[in-house]
Formats: sequence, structure tokens, C-alpha cells
Amino acid sequence: MKSLLIRADDIGYSEAVTAGIRSAYQNGIVKNAGIMVNMPYSKKAMRIVKQDVICFGLHVNLVVGKPCCSDLSKIPHLIHENGMFISSAIRRSQLKEGLHPFPYNEVYIEIQEQIKTYIRYMGKLPEYIDLHGVEDEIIIKAVCDIASHYGILECPYTEHSLIKMPKEFPQHTFYQTKRPYVELFSKGFLSIPDGVSMMVTHPGFIDETLIKTSSLIQDRIYEHAMLCDLEVKRWLIQNQIQLVDYRSYRKYLKEI
Repeated sequence: MKSLLIRADDIGYSEAVTAGIRSAYQNGIVKNAGIMVNMPYSKKAMRIVKQDVICFGLHVNLVVGKPCCSDLSKIPHLIHENGMFISSAIRRSQLKEGLHPFPYNEVYIEIQEQIKTYIRYMGKLPEYIDLHGVEDEIIIKAVCDIASHYGILECPYTEHSLIKMPKEFPQHTFYQTKRPYVELFSKGFLSIPDGVSMMVTHPGFIDETLIKTSSLIQDRIYEHAMLCDLEVKRWLIQNQIQLVDYRSYRKYLKEI
């Protein structure tokens, strides 16, 4: 049996991105969505999506916007002088140079504040936890430790995780070909082996906030269209690929 766990990242990034993600799970094939809790639109986004019937997770963000930690003296290496996170572009450059610019204690403190913010507005723990933008071994360790501390069972970086983060995101190269969205699946651009596979997506609409702060813009529109495409839905059904969320995928593993 083949199962596909589709995750849509970045609820809260902006009003348009949030609207696009909601459309992708209300009208499309998304069953899991990650929330960024530190952005200017995040609180309103959480109030909007709180009652939606979908599996929500914490999309930990350390590279855009303002930290959740109110005492910036506790996280000096994570921020600019203006109190905003250091951008992912700078962080990727540092990591390429072999640097490890994320002190564990500071990362842990900020993630813990993001967890608390999530609970405050969503009224419960996230059902999973993952990372936005930049992955580093120190950040990953902090995320895994936080997941363990709070009893969050689903974290794709832990040793016992049954679904690991994919190494590549082939759909973004595929969109440049302008081919029908169903061919992403039917022509093997995206491999779906036996078992449960994870597909990380970034659907969304476009607004000024996104244009000014993100390098991932136009592909969000393509991603939304692909996730809502009727031919894609039909192909998945015809090929008996089960769409699952973090709540239910374990039972499908037992059936395989």
C-alpha cells in the first residue's frame, strides 16, 4: 500500500499565504498544515484556522520576523540590532562556510516560546513540529529535545520518526516545465514508494508582505493550483494512493 502525507507550510506568514493554504486543504489534497506563530499576521491566522478540521503543527521559524521571546538579551545571536531574526540568506551563507551560528540554549529558549504561543492561541499542543527555512544540526537537536519534552510525537528529525523529511522537493523544478500538474505524479517526477511518503508543499496566494520578505513567491501559486487540481486528485484515487495525516498514518503502516 502507498500512502502520501502532504504537508503545507507557512500558515501565518501573511494574509495571502494563509488564505492560499486554507484553500489548499479545503478544496485540495492537503491534510497537514504548519503554523508560524511569530509573524505579524500569525495571531489573526490562528484565530481563523483554530476550528478548521485538519492536522496542525508548529512550523518553527528562526529566520524571518520578530522572535516570540520578549527578552531579547536571552537570544542575542539569533537577531539583528533591530530585534528581527537574521535572514535565511545570511544563515545559509554562514552554514556554507562551515559555521554553526545557532547557540543551542538560545534556540531552545525561542522554540519553547513559540510552543507557548501556539498553545495560547490554538488551545492545545501542535500535533507535529518541524522547521522553516534553514536546517542545522543544532537547531534540529533543539527541535527534537523540545518535542520530547512536550510529548509531541511527530517530528521528522527524530531517530524514531517513521516519516523522514524528503531530501529534495522536485515539484519546484517541475513547475518550470509548464507541464500538466498530474504529470508530477504520473511521469515519476515525484516518487511515491510503498509505505508512507512525505510531500512538503508551500501553497499560497501573493500579497505585499510575501513579495517584500520571501524568495519563494510565484511557486506558491503553482503549488496551490497543483494541490487543487482535479486530474491530480483522480490520479491519486485511480492509483490507490491513500492521503493521510499525522493522526492516522500509523494505522496505514500497520496494514502494509
